Formats: sequence, structure tokens, C-alpha cells
Amino acid sequence: MYKLMSMETGYARDLAKARKALAELLRRREELEVQIAKQRQTVAALAVLCKHIPERSNMMAEIDFGGLTDSCRAALRAAGPQGLTPSELRASLRRMNFPVDDYSNALATIHSVLKRLEGYKEVRVAIHDRHEGRDLSVYQWIGPTYGASRSLANSFADADRDERRTNR
Repeated sequence: MYKLMSMETGYARDLAKARKALAELLRRREELEVQIAKQRQTVAALAVLCKHIPERSNMMAEIDFGGLTDSCRAALRAAGPQGLTPSELRASLRRMNFPVDDYSNALATIHSVLKRLEGYKEVRVAIHDRHEGRDLSVYQWIGPTYGASRSLANSFADADRDERRTNR
């Protein structure tokens, strides 16, 4: 009996140590995600200042865009509680160097993404302001957020939710 309790105590110590190591690794990963996001912005800004427009293939190696929906999620997460209008979201995607202008009607596509995210309960309309054919409503991120807006944890959570929705 004593030997069994001793083994359990040893396992409990090992578990506590393993949890502490995991927490430290996750903290360091989050710091790296933030540094990577900042470095991507720096590279994009310097490319514009140098009036150097890299070829799409080179740009893709530097900046992983993901899809439009994932990029919209990241921009809305980064905007925080102030939210974004559809036009501001398009501008934010441009600043992220997402090829939003490759879409024939980018704002219509962004509206479709926003409506889908609203239906998924990931965003909400904080201010309704639609008139004269323009949508100046403010959309806020209300979905889960795990650290930096484009963190690996957020990417995994988004992919998991999307997969569950398609398997319904």
C-alpha cells in the first residue's frame, strides 16, 4: 500500500512539472506569435516605403494570408472592442497585405463573410448604421480569443469550428 501511494505521489509531482513546462512553452509560443505578427507588419511597411512590390510568390513566403474569412477574423480580433465597419475591415486587410483587391467586389465579399461570422456568433453588429445603400455598421469580434489575433491557438480554434460546421 505504501509503495502504491508513493508511486501516485511521484506521478502527481511529474504531472505538476509537466503542466508547468507546458504552460511555459505556451507562454513562449504566444510571445513568438506576437513577434512574428509585428515582424510581418514591419516587412510589409518597409516594402511599401521602398516602393518595392514583391512578386506574389515571394510575398506569400513572407506573409501567410490564410483565407479571407481567417484574415477577417484576425483583423476583427485585433480591432478589439471598438470593432470595424466593412470599409475599415477592407482597409485593415490591405494593411495586412491580404490581396483583397483581387476580388472583383471586395466589399460585397466582406459583407458575406461578416454575415456568415454573425450567424456563427463570432461577431455582432455593435452599431447598426445602414442608409443610402451604404453599410457603416460596426462589427465587433465576440468569438473566442487566445492571445495574439493571428496566434496558432486562434487558427486551430477557427479551423476546428469550421470543420464542425461542415460536418453537421
